[in-house]
Parts: sequence; C-alpha cells; structure tokens
Amino acid sequence: SLSWVFEGSPLLPMNSIVSDDGHTLTVGTESLDNAGVYSCVATDGISVVSRDVRLNILYGPESVIFTCSKFNLTEGTMAATCRCSSTSYPPPTLNWIYNGTSVLPAGIGVTRTISGSLILFWTRGVIYTDEGFYTCRASNDYGSVNETNFISVN
Repeated sequence: SLSWVFEGSPLLPMNSIVSDDGHTLTVGTESLDNAGVYSCVATDGISVVSRDVRLNILYGPESVIFTCSKFNLTEGTMAATCRCSSTSYPPPTLNWIYNGTSVLPAGIGVTRTISGSLILFWTRGVIYTDEGFYTCRASNDYGSVNETNFISVN
C-alpha cells in the first residue's frame, strides 16, 4: 500500500489530494504552508520503503525590516548600527542605499550575519555628512521591496 507523509506527519486531506491508487499527490494551493518535505511510503507488510521530495514555493520579498539602534545620532559617537532583513524564496539579495546611491559614506561598513541580515555600522565617529536617507532594498527574481528611514546627526 502507498501513503503520503508531510514533514513527518500524516498528510491532512484539506491540504492535498491523493489519487485513488495512491500514486499521485496533488498539493492544493500554492501556499508557504505547503512548502516542505513530502514522503511517499510504500509497504507490502514485510518491508517499508520511502522516498522524499522537497516542495519549494518561490516568492519575492514582501516586506523589509529596517531597524537602527538610533535614528537620531550625535556627532562623534560610534555606537550606531542598523539592521536590514527580509524573507523570500530564494533568499533575497539585500543592499544599503544612501540618499539614492549605492555608495555609502566613507567610514560606514557593512557586514552580513549568519542568518542573512545586513548590518550597517560606523567604523569611525559619526559626522554631520552621514545624515540622510538610508534605504534597505531586498530583491530576488520574484520581486523587490524597499524601506527608507532618515538618520539625523546633531
């Protein structure tokens, strides 16, 4: 006999349709909830064989999370950092944009975390010309979104 398993649990009929002979699985909707590992399990009463297949749902970034330790900086301080993150599949490319250009002011560095976030940090004291509009852009082949914040220096 054949049966289907999703992420290690029996498949729920509301999420998919299995053909009468069990050979074909039709996933109901193109939803992120349906992404994961599906297993076809065959048993003849003596042995059990299973094969896995991963279903990925492709989608573009829907939003950007842009946070800063402070949006109002004091000239000369070095304690400011900003984080940019977004989710999509495939994972998004993240970029920082300063006043409409991809060139950041000298003395501002960028690093990527293990989780894929992009960190903006000052490698020198904040100066007045660092003030401006900072944009985090997240993009992949399925879309692009931006989040912009104004960072002031006083």
